[in-house]
Amino acid sequence: MKTREEINEILSTIQPASSRTLQFDEEAIYAEYQRDKDDQSLSIKIMTILGGILACISFVGFILIAGLYDSEMGMLLFGGICLVASLLVSKSSDKIILDTIGISAFIIGFVLIGIGLSGMDVDKNLIILSILLTSLATFSLSRNYILTFLSTLVINGSILFFCILNDEVVLVQAYLSLLAAGIAFIFLNEAKCLAASPAISKRYEPVRIASLFSIICVSLFLSINGLEEIAQKYIIASSVFIIIVILYVMSIVLKRLSINDQSGKLTIYGSTILLLLPTLLYPAISGAFLMILLSFMVSYRTGFFLGIISLIYFVGQYYYDLNFTLLTKSILLFCFGILFLLLYYFTSKKSSKNG
Repeated sequence: MKTREEINEILSTIQPASSRTLQFDEEAIYAEYQRDKDDQSLSIKIMTILGGILACISFVGFILIAGLYDSEMGMLLFGGICLVASLLVSKSSDKIILDTIGISAFIIGFVLIGIGLSGMDVDKNLIILSILLTSLATFSLSRNYILTFLSTLVINGSILFFCILNDEVVLVQAYLSLLAAGIAFIFLNEAKCLAASPAISKRYEPVRIASLFSIICVSLFLSINGLEEIAQKYIIASSVFIIIVILYVMSIVLKRLSINDQSGKLTIYGSTILLLLPTLLYPAISGAFLMILLSFMVSYRTGFFLGIISLIYFVGQYYYDLNFTLLTKSILLFCFGILFLLLYYFTSKKSSKNG
């Protein structure tokens, strides 16, 4: 749907299909479509966020150079003012320039609050809790796409930093499993979320993409710690949980593809388990695979692209970390390649039969 004529054509198709007389505000529908189309420009969102980050760096650098950070209460007060200003700006207008100003104020607000709390004799856990509660407040008050996206990232980042600060890497494993379950719930209930209420539907897309970035960040943290840093039983537990989620999602995908042959389904399940079994000590790979599967299921190109990039990186990192000889690693890669080709052949054959 790219033009006004296509919108009119769809409306004219809906009218005869209804038993009641329907009236449409065509101008309002077209204006809403144009606004959503503009909102969905990923490049504009990325440039807006980058502009806000650069403005934040410049402003915080000026504060540090000028020595204005000596007053902790001043930092907290000004940080709170920036957050309130960002919320007001985001609600008053959807212009790009004002959106950038709002994003800058939002980031600066959190940075100043963090600086102010760090300068006080406050427990670090309390600092993280304060930032978490503040981000929850901004999330609930804002319907702006980028502010909701950043608030979700701050919420997930606060939880991750709490686990890291307390040296509870096991909690990070549990958090990765919860993120995997949460992302699966978000993707599988897309229609219900979009139809629930305007407040939920407005927040659905930024929460979804922020959740994908969050699971990537948590996986990155676990991957750079090496395989020997964490108790293996906890790593295996999180991997098994994510694989179970993958199998559940796959059952829904097979149902949508009308693949009812029991032997075929068992072959697909078995191939998936064989593919993921060697990665039990590296749950980041199964997490990336889950992202790809969910994004493929709902035709979400951004998530699919992020999943592919993540999978390539984590497989490479896993290959590098393995304490095997080069010959053993080559044999493993060869076996994985054969399994992937067999899985592709089987699924393409089934898809052609059902087509």
